[in-house]
Amino acid sequence: MKLLFTNSAKYLELLLFALVLAFLIAVSGCSAYKSNSGIEVAYDFEVIHSQDKVIEWPDSDFEERFSKYWGLRFEGETGEIYKMEAPYFRAVVPEGQHRNYVRGTSRNTLKSIEIFDKKKRTDHFFEISMRLHFITESGNHSTTDRRDRWVKVDDDWYHIIRNQVIFPQIS
Repeated sequence: MKLLFTNSAKYLELLLFALVLAFLIAVSGCSAYKSNSGIEVAYDFEVIHSQDKVIEWPDSDFEERFSKYWGLRFEGETGEIYKMEAPYFRAVVPEGQHRNYVRGTSRNTLKSIEIFDKKKRTDHFFEISMRLHFITESGNHSTTDRRDRWVKVDDDWYHIIRNQVIFPQIS
């Protein structure tokens, strides 16, 4: 340590510069984080209905939660979307494990959700057939088809994650 400071003040300046740079990088990363709590978020994707037929949502809350969920999921807001998962799922799957289910989508940019059908299974259970249109982190356009499931519990709509090991009855 004595050699470092006796040779020249350059080393001290370099060390100080590196520390300041590390601090600025850490602070800029923190300031880039955006919180969605209590704020209406405008997403840069659209929800479209295929084949020129508009399929009605059971209520406006469901439509809003659906768009918010997928917007937050592609933004990588795992803490916020965890709160939107079905209560029984959250009861058995910890938040840290939930990140494993959803982490892949945040590497992509959602462009649109094309809805083919909304099926009412019960008054409190809906299934949406859809196609996600997105741009991968390498810049390629891609799509994936899904059957997205939602359940209404205590007047709020919650997303259902399928897991054949934990919940084999939900297929």
